[in-house]
Amino acid sequence: MIPWQERNLEDRLTIAPCSNADGTHKLPLFVIGKSKKPREFKNINLSSLPVYYHNQKSAWMDCNLFKSWFIDEFVPSVKKDLNQKKLNVRAVLLFDKAPSHPSEEELVKGDIKAILLPPNVTSLIQPMDQRVIEWLKRRYSRKYINSILEKSEEGFNIFESMKSSK
Repeated sequence: MIPWQERNLEDRLTIAPCSNADGTHKLPLFVIGKSKKPREFKNINLSSLPVYYHNQKSAWMDCNLFKSWFIDEFVPSVKKDLNQKKLNVRAVLLFDKAPSHPSEEELVKGDIKAILLPPNVTSLIQPMDQRVIEWLKRRYSRKYINSILEKSEEGFNIFESMKSSK
């Protein structure tokens, strides 16, 4: 799992995708925002969204959020997928050494565990670095630009369009 931060002067959002190596089991995106209840979702129950959303002041990943995601989202999702495929419940999460990641010892639940990748190999063997994050960023940017263009066609100036498209 490799986090991606959307950086803006006002907004920040961390998005962390995760899937198995062949892409047949994709977990909901782990999204970290600043707001406990973002304005954009004021009438929406956050637990009904197709993402695992958490908030914190900086909107950055930290050890506690990562560990919570591992125990509350990763392990149950992997167990369910393996049970449906009638496979033994054994899995490994590969992750890189980042200050926001807990130690391997903290990320163990039965036969599901995490293994730290050696330095300088993440971009070579980590599935999310094999164009998944790039594709996600491009798709997000395309949708964002399209929403700005739609607003500008409705008569908003470009700055109003950008503000209302956030």
